[in-house]
Amino acid sequence: MTILRLAAWALGAVVCDRTVENHWVVGPVFGGVVVLWDWTCCQKPRWVRWGVFLVVSTLIYAMVRELADIRLPDSPIFEVLFPAVLVGSFLLPLAHRIILNQPRVPIVTTGILIYIASYAGSLVSDGLGLGAPWTMLINSVAAWQGAYLFLLFREK
Repeated sequence: MTILRLAAWALGAVVCDRTVENHWVVGPVFGGVVVLWDWTCCQKPRWVRWGVFLVVSTLIYAMVRELADIRLPDSPIFEVLFPAVLVGSFLLPLAHRIILNQPRVPIVTTGILIYIASYAGSLVSDGLGLGAPWTMLINSVAAWQGAYLFLLFREK
């Protein structure tokens, strides 16, 4: 199952990074990766919960994309703080907790760590000047998604 999970994350991260502007792709693709990871944990079908999560994942990413398009005031804080990513970093784990019924998900800690991972992925990718194929998996999208999956599905 570990190889299946890693393959789903890698493929999902590549697709999402290449279509980052399209919430009709990113939301369902990453939602599908989360559903697959959830299935590998519980081994029992939860079709209604998974369907709802796919829809909510898509809507949250649509909102994140809309927030990302808002022109922010010129301020040094917005050069390092990306409000859209911050909102998504808290909303999706909250949706995960409620919809997939995982009460142990620490929303604040998870949101902060996912946000930091995204920022770190961007810094590493930009700072090292990595070219293809490395940038397909070393980027802010892959780091955000990898941190999300690790934090929400790690063994307790």
